[in-house]
Amino acid sequence: MESIRTGFSALTVGERRNYQVSPVFSEKQIWRNKPDFIKEQEGFNTVELRRSEGFREQKLQQEGYKNIKPRGSEGAREQNKQEGISFKELRQREELAFMELRQQEDFVNMELKNEEGFTSMELRRFGSQNNRSSPCAPVQNPYNERVRSKLKRLEEKNQSSDSCYSRSDNSSIHSDPPRVPVHPPTHQQYDTTSLSSLDTASSIDLWNVRAMPNVRITRLDRPIYLRPNPTLRPRPNVFDTLTDELVVKVLSFLTTKDLMFAARVSRRFYFLTWEPDLWRSICLTGENRNVDRSLSSIFQIISKNGVNIASTVKNIVLNGCSRLTDRGLALIARRCRALGQLHLQLCTEITNGGLLDLTSRCEELDHLDVSGCLLVSGVGVPLPISPSSSTPRLPLTYLDMSDCLRLDDLSLRLVVESCPQLQFLFLRRCSLITDVGIKSVSSYCLLLRELSVSDCIKLTDVSLSELGRLGPALRYLSLAKCELISDNGVRNLARHCYRLRYLNLRGCGLVSDSSIEWLSRSCTRLRSLDIGKCNISDGGLHSLSENCPNLKKLSVKGCTQVTDRGVATLSYYCRGLQQLNIQDVGGVTIQGCRVVRGNCRRCIIEHTNPALSL
Repeated sequence: MESIRTGFSALTVGERRNYQVSPVFSEKQIWRNKPDFIKEQEGFNTVELRRSEGFREQKLQQEGYKNIKPRGSEGAREQNKQEGISFKELRQREELAFMELRQQEDFVNMELKNEEGFTSMELRRFGSQNNRSSPCAPVQNPYNERVRSKLKRLEEKNQSSDSCYSRSDNSSIHSDPPRVPVHPPTHQQYDTTSLSSLDTASSIDLWNVRAMPNVRITRLDRPIYLRPNPTLRPRPNVFDTLTDELVVKVLSFLTTKDLMFAARVSRRFYFLTWEPDLWRSICLTGENRNVDRSLSSIFQIISKNGVNIASTVKNIVLNGCSRLTDRGLALIARRCRALGQLHLQLCTEITNGGLLDLTSRCEELDHLDVSGCLLVSGVGVPLPISPSSSTPRLPLTYLDMSDCLRLDDLSLRLVVESCPQLQFLFLRRCSLITDVGIKSVSSYCLLLRELSVSDCIKLTDVSLSELGRLGPALRYLSLAKCELISDNGVRNLARHCYRLRYLNLRGCGLVSDSSIEWLSRSCTRLRSLDIGKCNISDGGLHSLSENCPNLKKLSVKGCTQVTDRGVATLSYYCRGLQQLNIQDVGGVTIQGCRVVRGNCRRCIIEHTNPALSL
């Protein structure tokens, strides 16, 4: 018997519904051999329950056995025997009714513990007092009355609203979560598990215990607060504080490629990136890819998002796209009818045919840059069919054909005939141009303001005489490295173009102080002058400083005859001088530089002598 009690003590640790019964003993033997203190802790006494006829009759009647009397009543054996009910069958029915009663008690105890804050000891004491009291003479205990009142309120609540612990799996969405009682802090071990990792998106199954059968339900010592995890809070987005107009302004500084990537950032960026203002310019510089296919894809995407390409795109920059061909130019000419500016620097595979198709369709094109296009020899429009009709004109005002090595006098004449409104013309390093081509320029482009013919080594003083026909409209002229130009040509130019602001004579070795004197007296509005490597001395600088007091930039690089006296005189009269280049000028010492810095405090001196840095 002592061994049986020891085995029961080990088996009955924990919840009483989780007994692990050894197969050596039957249930009947286990129950009969249980110690009294375990029975008292479990809240019932089997002997007293068996003697209570009212209890057994009540339970048997609930199960539908109205004609069956409990074994402890008088005449029970004879009546049951007459009705054909054996003792074993009666015992099985009684045990079945008793087990269902215990399950109902466990369920009510769990709800009481969660809803009203009862402890397990209070529930056991209430159960033991209930079982020991006779139904004929119940014990009047205020504690029991309190428990019964709470049980009654709980039953009324379960009948009125569904509970998440009800036997039905359909729990109410708006049901209140179970309250967890807070106990006094007697050596409590708090559960520090964070709930930020739980998926709280579904509010229906969050508190439904039966919807989570694999979740282990444990008792918590403190209530759960569903507060967000500070480490998972999203960082504030600066763009959320900006208006759509400001965001569009920021996006306008991106290239076309970056703008396409920005459309994938968020929903807001997707709609803002397709604003027509952002697609007035398309930039694909330095792309080592099939630019023709890229342009076709970009135009399709823009069209699908509601942007009218024909009237929106005004500027296209394709500088350095070496794989651009005439096919891409044809696509631009067909889709971008309102194109105003086109930059095609170093696009070595385009030809005159692609430019002809472009200029014939884009009637608003006024800015064209084809510098470095080695296969281009001219820009124009198709010639008229009948000789009596007038030659078509292009609205070009800016044309850069630098490094177009195939450009000659005939091609230049066709260009200026088609573009009489040219104001900016750049023909740098076009070595095939002669005085005949410059004569065509001065004859057709009467509105020309800026002209650059640097490194055109075949030009002479005749070209300067022809350019003098442009008169005061000419403001910018570059004649660098035109070694055949002399003082006569500069004198004729200065006499007629007296509004010059910029003049570059670098490398013209035949230019001397006399031409500088004529130039300074006629062009008193000069702002920038480059006479590097010319035959200039201190006398020419003296005349220049007296007649051009508004001079801002001057370069005498390589003028070996210039000394401290010339730069000191220049700095005395031209107090607004901002840049002075005296590289490779051996006559200027540190004393001359100090005088220049003292008179022109904002002047930047460019030199190659380390001693002048002191």
